[in-house]
This record gives sequence, structure tokens and C-alpha cells, in this order.
Amino acid sequence: LQHLPPLSAEEQIAALRIHGLCFIRMGPIEGWRSIFETLDWESAMRESRRLYGGLPTGNDDLDRELLRLLVYLELPKIASLGIDLMRAAESQEEQIYYAFVLRTLKSAGWTLRAREDYFRWLNEITPGFTGGASLAQYMGAIRADAIATLSESERTALAGLYDPKPKAEAAPLSAAAPKVVKEWAMSDLVPYLAETRKGRDFARGKAAYERTTCATCHRIAGEGGSTGPDLTGAGSRFNERDLLETILEPSTVISDQYEDMQLLMKDGELVVGRIENEVDGVISLRTLPPEEALIEIDASEIDVRKPSTTSRMPEGLVNTLQGEEILDLIAYVLAGGAPESERFAK
Repeated sequence: LQHLPPLSAEEQIAALRIHGLCFIRMGPIEGWRSIFETLDWESAMRESRRLYGGLPTGNDDLDRELLRLLVYLELPKIASLGIDLMRAAESQEEQIYYAFVLRTLKSAGWTLRAREDYFRWLNEITPGFTGGASLAQYMGAIRADAIATLSESERTALAGLYDPKPKAEAAPLSAAAPKVVKEWAMSDLVPYLAETRKGRDFARGKAAYERTTCATCHRIAGEGGSTGPDLTGAGSRFNERDLLETILEPSTVISDQYEDMQLLMKDGELVVGRIENEVDGVISLRTLPPEEALIEIDASEIDVRKPSTTSRMPEGLVNTLQGEEILDLIAYVLAGGAPESERFAK
């Protein structure tokens, strides 16, 4: 390295890609990790700055290529530089790229502080990203891969941070359980569905959406959870009757994307949850609420695997609403949470 002259940005990117291609085709050079045992961090960064200008280089393409290669080589403390790049990135796509690259970095490249920063970023920043349920699943896979690289000591030190439980808000002590208005059936409401197309009450529809805890699992107009389908575009996927059936009879049709799996283990234990990742015979599965947890299962220990026929969405969610409130709720969802929809025109 010491005999190489400084390179232009284009030459640097080409050189990094050539190195990456060599590693892909030939594997790492034997004994390459021992280089880092004799080269301290300051020396490594000095050589990196001489050849590539250091991180950040001021060139986004170069930053991405350089970080990817240094993560592969498990350069000591490289995670801290990667996290700096991730935080400084201006778009969510750039941030996600850096999080994706860092996810498989083994312990040698991390400090405990960097681990904390990485998972805290996943917990606090990514829920605000736009992209719906598919993006949420993608970020969940990034988290699962990152968790798989944690040592036992890191898991202990980061308990509650790398796989946090959702925070449950305590109900006011004076709050009484909502009263059941009626156990609604399709036949009760289908005759009135045409009334959801105009003249509905937006505020009442939004209030009904919140009271029935739809936002816990579903995102609409950029707000809400992500364990269920994004409802912002529900109006293009459902008509009024289809949506009503989904609300009243949620287990009638379950999307493949959101179905849970029933895993009967060889020891007789039944495990139910949503598979988030499956790599090299190891399944990452998120168990059912309220005690949600991300667990790993050896696929070879599974005797029977089959889809669950029961939706995570419980029945009876709208039984505490009046009929008019349900119609407002349907209008609100089909409008994608947009108050300017013609469904709310008077």
C-alpha cells in the first residue's frame, strides 16, 4: 500500500470493485486478518486516508464501496465510521444502505458503543421511514441479521435494546372497558355500504380507527404500526364489502405476506409466529403478541410446518362502535386517511 500513489475518485472506485471481485471469486487472502493485529487503528486510517481520502471521502459512491470492502475485511472499529455515514446520509435510502452493509459485520469491527448506536437508530429512526409494510419487513430482516452477529456478552449488555418490546401505554385508572354495542354481522351493515361514498364524518372515522386500535398494526397516511398491511392505498385494493368482511371476519382470507406459521417441533412443542428470515437452516421467527419475541429455530428440528388459519387481527374490534361510526371508519380507511376525499364531501 505504501508504494501506491494517490488515486483519482474513479480509479479508487475501480480499485475497490476489483478488490471486491477478487474476494468474491478467490476468497480472502490467507492470514489477512493478522495484518490488523500488527497495524494499529491510527495507522490503518492513515493508509486509508492516503489512498482513498478516508471516510467520508466527499464522494457518495466511493464511501459506499469503501465501507463495503472494509466491513468485509472486518477492519477494527469500522462500525463507528459506518454509523457516522449512516447518520449523515440525507435520504432514507442511503441510511438503509449503510445499515444493510453493517448488519453482517462480526464483533471484531464493533465497539459496544457502536452496537448501542446501531440498534438505537433502528429503534428510533426507522419507524418514521415511508415505504409501508414491505419496508418494515426489510428492516426487520436487517435487524435479524445484525442480531445473529451478537456475541453472548453483547446480547447481555444490549438486552432490551436489540429486540425491544413494544411500549404499552397504561390506561387511565378511571377508564372503563368499552361497552359492546352489538356483535355486528355482514347482514347488519352491507345494505348501508353505499352511504360510505359521500357525506361521511372524517373526524369520527379517524376517532373510530384509533379507538379500535387499528393503528397499532396498520399504517395509514404515513402513521401507525407495520405488522399488518399498509392501509394508505386500501381504496385501490378493496371495495366497501371486501373491507367490511376483512374487519368482521379477518380469518376468512389471510395474505401470504402476513400469515403466521405453525411449527410442530420434533419434541412435540408447537411454535406459532411470523417467519422473518430463514438462512442456512436457521429460522428467525417473531412470536405472537402480547409477548412478542424474535427467536431462532433450527429448521432440522421441525417435524411439521403449516400456515396458521387464524389471523392476528382479532374479531369483534368494531363491536363497541355504533353503526354510523363503522360506516365512517370504512370511509376513512378507503380514503387512505385523506380528509379531502370525496367520501367526506357534503
